[in-house]
Order: sequence, then structure tokens, then C-alpha cells
Amino acid sequence: MAVSGTGVPKAGEGPAPQGIRFVLFQPEDSVWLKSGGKEIDIPLFKPPSDPRLASPRGCDLAEQIIAAEKGASSWTLMHRFHLCHDLLAGVEQDEDALALLYAWLRYSAYPAARLAAAV
Repeated sequence: MAVSGTGVPKAGEGPAPQGIRFVLFQPEDSVWLKSGGKEIDIPLFKPPSDPRLASPRGCDLAEQIIAAEKGASSWTLMHRFHLCHDLLAGVEQDEDALALLYAWLRYSAYPAARLAAAV
């Protein structure tokens, strides 16, 4: 995204930000306001849907999984289990979302299972 001389981004130039992440500080109580212990994340634009993912919830889950996998320098299977636990909330009736989570964990666990079998 290009920035004008005034420091204000110009719309339509360069890649657009996906969203805004932030926390708020309440000084009178010395409390940080977060969302579930994490940064508040407000999407700015709706990303284009991937035709391979049938449900909108599946697209959202895939984006969260990709962001976690790309962002962590030390990402273990236990981290994946915790993220999956968090992502399961609200997808109990969405078969496509459940299949996505299952496939992600299944392929994530494969190298660990293969290493354990070799020992």
C-alpha cells in the first residue's frame, strides 16, 4: 500500500492490508483488553473464496491455520492441538470445516508418527 506525503495510505495502490490487529489498554484499571487472551483482529476486506473449500467457515479456518503455520518459528504438534481446540468452537455442524481440521491434524501428525515408529 502506497503512502502519500501526509503519511496516509492511498487506496488501490499496492497490496491491501488483510486487517488490523490490536489490543487496548485501560489505564485507570491497568488492564489490557484482548479477545480471548489474544490480539483483537478486525478484517478490512473479505478475501476471495477458494473454490476448493465449500463453506465460508472453511475458508476462515484455512486462513487461520495458514497464518499460524507461517508465523510460528517453533510450532509443535501440541501447539496445533491447542489451535484446533480453539477452532472447533462453532464448527460442530459444519462437515467441511471438520474435514479440514481433521486433514490438517492428520498430515501434521504424520511425520511425528513416522519418527516414533522408526525409534
